[in-house]
Amino acid sequence: MRRILSAIVFGAALVAGASTAEAQRPFSVGLSAGAAIPLSDLSDSHKVGYNAAAHLGITMPASPVGFRLEGFYNKFAGQDEGIFTNEDLRIAGGNVNITYAFGGLGLRPYVIGGVGSYNVKADGGESRTDFGINAGLGAKFQLSGLGTFVEARLHSISGDDQIQFIPITFGIEF
Repeated sequence: MRRILSAIVFGAALVAGASTAEAQRPFSVGLSAGAAIPLSDLSDSHKVGYNAAAHLGITMPASPVGFRLEGFYNKFAGQDEGIFTNEDLRIAGGNVNITYAFGGLGLRPYVIGGVGSYNVKADGGESRTDFGINAGLGAKFQLSGLGTFVEARLHSISGDDQIQFIPITFGIEF
């Protein structure tokens, strides 16, 4: 009896996983926003900021692998240091990412990572554009009939001063 029940559960999981893969749209557009948490040196001079992003996703049919083209904007307020205040910092740019989704019923976790161009500008200062990488985790799920996701990624920007931050976002996909 236990073997039969195990076989039924296993079969149902396979069918659910297959139907989820078949139901995937090859293209999606997403919008997300959330908190941007500064790390290391950036956290010494700036407060938690905000992040906004838009992406175009491409998923291979019946494959866990996908690609995402993304544009983003982050803003960090400068911290007060006595009579001095650090200038606000803006980080904007674009990434090319690879995603790998894990099967699931309802909640579909994934990993994401990629490379991109990051433009960094302090208020009143010059801007610089540097290469950067990102990697993180996310999960997709349905919420009131909408395709939604939550995600956290570490962004690391190369250059004279390495900048690192983690946006934690909530988004919708169409």
